[in-house]
Amino acid sequence: MKDQMYASPALRGLRTELLTMGSLVQMAYSKARTALLLRDVAAAEDVVKSDDAIDEMELELDEKCTSIIARTQPVARDLRFILTAVRMVLDLERIADESVTIGRQIPLLPESFSPELEKDLARYLQLAFDMLDTALDAFRKEDVPHGMQVFQHSEESVRLLLSMYEKLMVDVRASVVDPSAAVPLILVVRSVDRICRRSENIVEHLCFMCDGITVKHRVKLSGMDA
Repeated sequence: MKDQMYASPALRGLRTELLTMGSLVQMAYSKARTALLLRDVAAAEDVVKSDDAIDEMELELDEKCTSIIARTQPVARDLRFILTAVRMVLDLERIADESVTIGRQIPLLPESFSPELEKDLARYLQLAFDMLDTALDAFRKEDVPHGMQVFQHSEESVRLLLSMYEKLMVDVRASVVDPSAAVPLILVVRSVDRICRRSENIVEHLCFMCDGITVKHRVKLSGMDA
């Protein structure tokens, strides 16, 4: 078990709570994604309501990290883990916030857009879920090579982002989509993009925790061409 590798009960407890928060955040995004695809307003409201528990967990974990540093003065890998936890908590909380943003746009969206736009939207939502799932799974297993697979989806995520913007603007100009419906979809797309980027952040934190290196902006280390 990975948690048996940590030196103290406090660190093992911190790891367990961090993984729990990750699961809650992943569940929040999954619910938001399903609610969006189904235009399920009631499910969207549940996503918004569930955010309070995640916010409370963020505060508790921040306090726990500060307390452990003050009481135990950790060094080496233990210190890297605590610093990683601080960064992870912020990214997880922001992913939860983006899920709430998605949920809040659902009542403002039409029942459907053009088939091409709906196809891109479904793919984009799934891609973000896959990136988040891979990042959290790699973090749980402390498997850096597995986590690096997240960056293999970066190019497609950007392509889908631009494609959806382009198709939406074409449909607005052609009066296929009312401009008032375009705004909430743009907010949704921006939130999904941020979830993709936060998932990449999680892998960067994993690299720092496991190997003590910073890979931010170092594309070659992801196995991709520069």
